Amino acid sequence: MNFFAPLLLIITLTIQAWSQTSLEKEFIQIDNQYDTLTQKIYIDAAFCKKYNLKNETDDFKRMNVWQNPFNFESKDFITVCDIRWKFASNADAIDFCTKYATILSEDGKEMNTPLEIDQASYLKVYRENTGITMKNESLGYSVNYYYFIFVINRCVVKVFVLAKKSVSFNQVADFANEAARKINLYFNSKQ
Repeated sequence: MNFFAPLLLIITLTIQAWSQTSLEKEFIQIDNQYDTLTQKIYIDAAFCKKYNLKNETDDFKRMNVWQNPFNFESKDFITVCDIRWKFASNADAIDFCTKYATILSEDGKEMNTPLEIDQASYLKVYRENTGITMKNESLGYSVNYYYFIFVINRCVVKVFVLAKKSVSFNQVADFANEAARKINLYFNSKQ
């Protein structure tokens, strides 16, 4: 194990904490208020297995992390993060998305896409920002980042997909559609 890796992580997190905006600090405070949600509303192993993705989540709370064991040597999908927040109402969920769009999209560029997601009352799709694109290119990584942010019922969904550039948008959108299917099944079973 690299002795300096934990130290570097602590230094990086400390610098990030100092440089956070008030909106980012507010987001973190709100984010820390939410309890763990049921796994029934997340993309599951049966779906991810088709893409050779394995669950690498260490401490499940609101997010599952799916990783391809070949990482950047993968032929298609590298990482998928499936994140949820549940609010008191649909309006509260939409307000959260609107207020924290820059944070949820990781300062990405909004895409103009005809994508429709079943029962979504809010839908935005973003790509990585120019800085991330340039960094990946300098490292020789031919990849795209996608951030799908939408609201179903009173849940905010963020599906992050890191995939090779050869993967089509429709293939990437399958993860957002599967996330929506799982949430819709959950809320429909509660009625």
